[in-house]
Amino acid sequence: MSVELRNPHSILETLRLRPEAIKQLVLPRGKKGGMAWDSIESLAKSQGIAMNAKPNREACAIIQPKEPLPLEDVLMNAEEKESSKRPRVWLALDCVQDVHNLGALFRTASFFNVRGILITQERTAPLSSTVYDIASGGVETVPFSIVKNLKNAIEVAKKMDLWVLGTSEHRGESLYQIEQDRSWLVIVGNEEKGIRPLTEKSCDFLCQIPKPNAELGIGSLNVSVASGILLSHFARIH
Repeated sequence: MSVELRNPHSILETLRLRPEAIKQLVLPRGKKGGMAWDSIESLAKSQGIAMNAKPNREACAIIQPKEPLPLEDVLMNAEEKESSKRPRVWLALDCVQDVHNLGALFRTASFFNVRGILITQERTAPLSSTVYDIASGGVETVPFSIVKNLKNAIEVAKKMDLWVLGTSEHRGESLYQIEQDRSWLVIVGNEEKGIRPLTEKSCDFLCQIPKPNAELGIGSLNVSVASGILLSHFARIH
């Protein structure tokens, strides 16, 4: 199976981290590509990767998709303590089904230096070309594991000294009351149903993002937007 990328930033990260995954690289015709495509051309030349510009073909790269890692590899070093006061964070996605959300979550996770992502095997969007392009390189930079049983994966995380934080629209304490001095596995759920009841029971804590004014505005957030707010809380420098 191959994945076709059209976002030059996604292609650039693949070239930088997995050049051997590039099966075909089609450059934009003329000088219309912009700086990102210039960087791609330069890096591809330095790595000896063949390029072409086909008259009837949009600029793209055909790549071998990134393989998921075993759960223990994604959680590797979770038990180690760092001298930095900044906590380390892993993210678990409980049945996120929209490819645009999945791509945005990978991009957000990369921005906030999330150590790894756990993805449920069932009822989850596939890691398609759309996910790679929306992630803008995030799929390449964040390790991920696809797990058959999220509850069992949570138990493994706990044994590796991670605290488990579930999220909800209307339940739990305020995000801003959650301690920042420990490492967390943060779980976000399905676009319509949130995290599943069995997942919720496995969490150490449950939190919600407080709404500034309960009487005004929309009452909920998109899962990728909510995740950005959640992760920014733990990314603060003390």
